[in-house]
Amino acid sequence: MNHAPPRPPLRGRSEQMGRVLDVLRRAGRSGQGAVVLVTGEAGIGKTALLGVAAEQAARLGFAVGAGRADESSARVAPLAALFAALRSGRPPLLAAEAFGEPGPVHDRELWLVDRIAPLPALSLDLARAGAVLGQSFAADDVVGLVGGFRDRAVALPGLEPLVRAGILADDGSTISFRHDLLRQAVYADIPPTVRKAMHRAAARHLMSVGGKTRVVDAAAHVLASAAPGDLEAVDVLREAARGAAGMAPVMAADLIREAFALLAPGDGLWAEVGLETVAMLAQARRAHEAMTVADRLLAVTSDASADVVARAEGLLTLPLWSMGLLRELRERAEKGLAAADLPGPGRARLLAQLALASSRDDDLDAARTVGADALAAARQLGDASAEGAALWALGEIERNDGRNEIALGHFERLRDLAGTAYSADEILTLQLLDR
Repeated sequence: MNHAPPRPPLRGRSEQMGRVLDVLRRAGRSGQGAVVLVTGEAGIGKTALLGVAAEQAARLGFAVGAGRADESSARVAPLAALFAALRSGRPPLLAAEAFGEPGPVHDRELWLVDRIAPLPALSLDLARAGAVLGQSFAADDVVGLVGGFRDRAVALPGLEPLVRAGILADDGSTISFRHDLLRQAVYADIPPTVRKAMHRAAARHLMSVGGKTRVVDAAAHVLASAAPGDLEAVDVLREAARGAAGMAPVMAADLIREAFALLAPGDGLWAEVGLETVAMLAQARRAHEAMTVADRLLAVTSDASADVVARAEGLLTLPLWSMGLLRELRERAEKGLAAADLPGPGRARLLAQLALASSRDDDLDAARTVGADALAAARQLGDASAEGAALWALGEIERNDGRNEIALGHFERLRDLAGTAYSADEILTLQLLDR
């Protein structure tokens, strides 16, 4: 049997050692815990004193464990040394089974340090990639994000140590962190520059996989890595917004606003993305935001073409109408129609907007004339959007004038163009006809 070499005698520390022994004996008698703090400059014998104290504690019947702290471990987990001490000794003060799952919140970083430190480098890379992807993720996604593995079978075994260590759970379809605090701890340990690059890599991977859901997921990673003028991020956010517009208009509005925020007035996409932003905000019934973006777009783009002005104003028709702001609706239409270089489609849309704004005037004949001009212009141009706007305005005008059969005809033709978007107006007109 090999024996450890005898410890050199402790010299000049009898007073300090006497205090340590007093604390040990008092704790042994009372059964209450105690703390001995040893401080001082480097090289004065603190480690030697603690070594002798541990030996004396063992002789008095105490279970002894040891842990060592340094500056870097203290930053990651301030109590990691205490945790290591509890796990050391023969037998350890606390068995490994006691740490099979993370305990209270303040212990979880220590649990993670103990679990993750001995893992292979591939497993650590996969843990970081998973933390970037989120609380739950697919095995193929985390392997794709780590990269450098042409053979999926080479990388997948790296997940097994993470599952065995209790950091990840695998239900056969998805992989998840056992607790989000574990994911947060791993995520926080990734340097910010690396983290940003990993988010962008995750976005590119998800975009390459395809599918509307994946594009929306990619957008979240783009937002974590985007910078002003980032056209790649703008493209991803626009695609995600378009994919979400049908089922989740509020989400789509949020995504397109983020895309617009990455652009500056001098960017080539400024007006185009600005118009998309107005349209999606209007679709999400966020009228005030739509008007704010439209006004900023038109104010900053002082040399905007009359077509851009007409399109922006046309997109505001529904929000302004819904809020009952008919005067502003009229003023904006009249201002747009005054532009010298207004193209045909823009003129048709603004005439329809003016007709709608006039649909509750006393002089409905004048409003009807404007609406008819808008409808004729739209049909001549083959502009279905402008034709739908004109039919909507004429339906409102005729119904407000008590001519419900004519109004119903307009709304029925509008249904052929726009589907069920204006079905409420058609139903209301039918109810008026039954009275």
